[in-house]
Amino acid sequence: MAEDLRNREWHRTDAVHVLREAANADKHESAPSHNLRAIRDALRELSAAAQPLAAILPDIAMPTPERLRQRRIVCAIYEHFHTGETEYSFLAAGPRDTWMTVRQIDTFQVKNRHSWVIEKELARFADWEANPPGLAELRASLLESDNELFRIAEFTASYTEVHELMAPYQHDMPILGGLHREDYTHNLVASAVAAFIGGANEAIVVGRHDKRTQQLSARVATLLTQVSTSAGRLRLDRCDQTVFQAALPSALVADAELGLLVQRNAVVLVLA
Repeated sequence: MAEDLRNREWHRTDAVHVLREAANADKHESAPSHNLRAIRDALRELSAAAQPLAAILPDIAMPTPERLRQRRIVCAIYEHFHTGETEYSFLAAGPRDTWMTVRQIDTFQVKNRHSWVIEKELARFADWEANPPGLAELRASLLESDNELFRIAEFTASYTEVHELMAPYQHDMPILGGLHREDYTHNLVASAVAAFIGGANEAIVVGRHDKRTQQLSARVATLLTQVSTSAGRLRLDRCDQTVFQAALPSALVADAELGLLVQRNAVVLVLA
């Protein structure tokens, strides 16, 4: 979010980061040490800069939507040096899971040179922990399955937050068929939904801009425009088959083939 505001020429994102880091320190450290002057200055900057946000983000004046589902997410990071890419696989997994039982929420592939920036931003998510001891067996299993595993981490966030961070970095490098993020239809549908909600197709639909991408994006847009504005602002999340099937009967609109439905609370669920 902060980087999106910076891209829209709102130049107080450093102040946002100061407050976020202070809040994380309070949450995770037993005796946090704060730079009170920096916090005071950040608050003053944000107070003075709040008014221009209405022009940059018109929806800021709308009622705050219901909070999107926050979940514990495991991120498995793979370094593929032979292709010059780093892969981030976001998983629903617990201590007893193995590489055969984890469920992938989404995956993103970026050029190696972007990985240090991405991991700095990922570390800002709540409860971030790299190679958590409680997931040592899971890490060993993932490494057994693929020896290019670099490390894993665990954190708390919504899927939308992960997508907003990762999508702009997704590469369009020519790799073997079936290995690109967008070779998996549901991932591409999720990005098309994000593009529709954000109104910035080129910025959010990432990777390959081919005929298939255009057709899926058009199909998603056709479905979502059927949702009345009275339902509220659309928000994106991913789910498994069990959740999808349970939500299907009461959905406002749905396309089972795309793995896409809109709930009555305006949350757009896309199969993971």
